[in-house]
This record gives sequence, C-alpha cells and structure tokens, in this order.
Amino acid sequence: MCGLPDSFQGVLDRFKQIQPKLIFSVDAVVYNGKTHDHLEKLRQVVLGLPELEKVVVIPYVKKMEDINMTDIKNRYVSRRIYSHLSFISFVAYDLFIC
Repeated sequence: MCGLPDSFQGVLDRFKQIQPKLIFSVDAVVYNGKTHDHLEKLRQVVLGLPELEKVVVIPYVKKMEDINMTDIKNRYVSRRIYSHLSFISFVAYDLFIC
C-alpha cells in the first residue's frame, strides 16, 4: 500500500483485477523523516473489495494497541512488533520449480 496520499484508487483498480482474498499491510511507514499512515488508504481499498476475506496489519510505526481497525472488516493485527522488515528479491518463475 504505497504511493501518493491519494493514490489508493490505482491500488484498488489493480486489486479489483486480481481479486485478492488476503491483504498484508503495515500501519504506516517513515519516509524522508515523516510518518505516512497507511490505515486510511487501507480502509478505502478494503471497502472496494467485497470478496476480500482477511486483512492483516503489521505494526511497524505504531504500537499494536494504538492501531484502530474496528471499522475494517475481517481484520487482524499482528501481535509481533517489527522494527525492521527485510525483503528478498527473487524471479517469479523460481516459485514454480518442482
């Protein structure tokens, strides 16, 4: 869930094409010294995806108890706090090696 503050529509349009059943998101990110909340964009995307079955929010900036998702259906807040997330780069076809 990244991009410009009002760019949720692009995310929603893409998600409508692939019809995900599950979405993972962090609560917010820090970029250039500023905190950018993701929960409002997440709420808007979830409202546009009626087939969505689960939303998982990972506390990254806020504490778990400070994340209010009562208005997001099928929500789950991870109990683990992540101070640093690592990403692994791979080629998509690597997933299909038997």
